[in-house]
Amino acid sequence: MVLKVTRPGGESVGCPLSTQDKNQATCAFIGPMNRRIIGYRIDLVRRDGNRVELAVRTKTFGPISGTFLLSDIQNEPPKQVFFEPGQTLKLDVMATGTLTVTGEWFDHMPAFIGTSSHDLDPGPEELRLISPLPDQR
Repeated sequence: MVLKVTRPGGESVGCPLSTQDKNQATCAFIGPMNRRIIGYRIDLVRRDGNRVELAVRTKTFGPISGTFLLSDIQNEPPKQVFFEPGQTLKLDVMATGTLTVTGEWFDHMPAFIGTSSHDLDPGPEELRLISPLPDQR
């Protein structure tokens, strides 16, 4: 499943969650929202038919300055929610605003870099080759 988490103002971040691989069943983000730094972590707990149970943690870090760690979000209590593609989920981030979550099922884990979505994924009937990284020795 790929979730799209949208902050006020329309900026979105892709959130791929695997129902098959527990090591790829989490996504997290720290960034600006309404002149503050917020963070969230979304864990896919389980699949139930066409819907999934998610454990969602959010944190408001404060003004835009300082050091912010993803591990700080882990200490927040999770909110358990069920989500089904086609629905819209609203997540309130304390004293900061609301995140909007939408999603869809994928038959694979798409490639994401930064906030881009499917730029690295090949299209239908397409094979995409990307040059390897140089030897780091």
